[in-house]
Amino acid sequence: MELSISFMRMDLLFMPIFKKKFMFRVSFYIIILILVSCGNQKKVQILIKEMPDLPGAKVFVASERKEYPLKNGTCSIVMDSVKEGVYTFTVIYPGNHNWNYYRNESGKVDSNWIKVSTVNLTKMIYINPQQSRKYIVTPARRINNNMILSYRRGVDVYRSDLFRLKLRSKGEDVQLYENFDSLSTYYRNETLYRILDSLYTNSKVKDKIYVDYREQASDLNKVINYPIYFEELKSLIKKNTGSPISTLQILNLSKDVFLNDPEYIRVVNTLYGRALEKPFFEQVNLKFNLENSDSLLSIGSVFKPPAGVDSNNDPVSLNLSSNNFTLVEFWASWCLPCRVNNPKWNKILYKYKTKGFQILGISLDSYVTPWRAAIAKDELKSWIHISDLQNGFEGTNALQYGLKSIPANVLLDASGRILKKNIEPEALDEFLRHHYGALSVNAINSDRVGE
Repeated sequence: MELSISFMRMDLLFMPIFKKKFMFRVSFYIIILILVSCGNQKKVQILIKEMPDLPGAKVFVASERKEYPLKNGTCSIVMDSVKEGVYTFTVIYPGNHNWNYYRNESGKVDSNWIKVSTVNLTKMIYINPQQSRKYIVTPARRINNNMILSYRRGVDVYRSDLFRLKLRSKGEDVQLYENFDSLSTYYRNETLYRILDSLYTNSKVKDKIYVDYREQASDLNKVINYPIYFEELKSLIKKNTGSPISTLQILNLSKDVFLNDPEYIRVVNTLYGRALEKPFFEQVNLKFNLENSDSLLSIGSVFKPPAGVDSNNDPVSLNLSSNNFTLVEFWASWCLPCRVNNPKWNKILYKYKTKGFQILGISLDSYVTPWRAAIAKDELKSWIHISDLQNGFEGTNALQYGLKSIPANVLLDASGRILKKNIEPEALDEFLRHHYGALSVNAINSDRVGE
């Protein structure tokens, strides 16, 4: 059985809670996804400026796993071959000495003069190189050096009224994503801080510290402000039902929020145009209709091929019939247990590869750079690799297979049927040793009969 990922038919249909006019086969969508991803990769500039000018400051780009120096409060980053999607940038300031307040073992407030951890100001932006090639990130309001030097751990992280970064760009998608981000930041951070500060200020406790009230503030914020947030979120989505950014916001909802509010289903049914063209719409269907996802990886079922490309951005062809067994390993560069197991899988692969065993690695990485680095470091070049390079457990593959944690795996036979699920390296080695050992004995007996 030969499966070509870029053109393979897949029988998974979108679930019936959505209008029939939106039902189509995933195979068609995978072809579009690959073509769009390749065609939309262009060079863009990210200009971060007007930041506090402190020694050792730098900007970390998550997609590249690379740091750039921040000089005179400015950093210009040129990114090549950028595809449309969400990217994370973090302005990092080195830690400084400050008073650290905490409760000791006896329950009393204590303090020490230590070098506290770094100050990280993170900004997630939506890049669409078709709409804009330049993105400017600045503080929403002026941040001076003293604000960074006196930054309070566990408190100022919620102070988006002081430390939020904003984005300017001409792109329509970029601007809408920024509007959603502003809304989320306000209700998840700023309102929480106001409650936290109020609890702390009004407390009659003499030896009080902010951390004592953080959990209570978080619970109160969810009760008081989250309902308002979700109503405003729905309102903004309804005003932009033709945008993929609205679909992305629906995707980011928890299952509880989505399924407990029937209005979200009605909103999904009003999406049109570009809101249906990105992988987000497919992921929304998969995420909120997971009743049958587990069956895709159940023992005895035929394995459905994954979406994506290899680490060189090329389509992947997988020929199962040419091997007796294929281990499908779900992993990611950021998954430590996965990385620990990789050398064990390699030993098994080198032992049985010539006898008809192969490994297909399906990565949940969002970015190609750390994925490639992990493949090189763990010496996985003998594997077949594929990834949708989407948002981890919110990506098409993770949602399609109903993955809730990794590492995870299935063992396939030559017809693509699942024989075993979540098999450990030692058990797989024993299974293959027994199988190929039995084949050797049968071959010897067959020769003797022929004599």
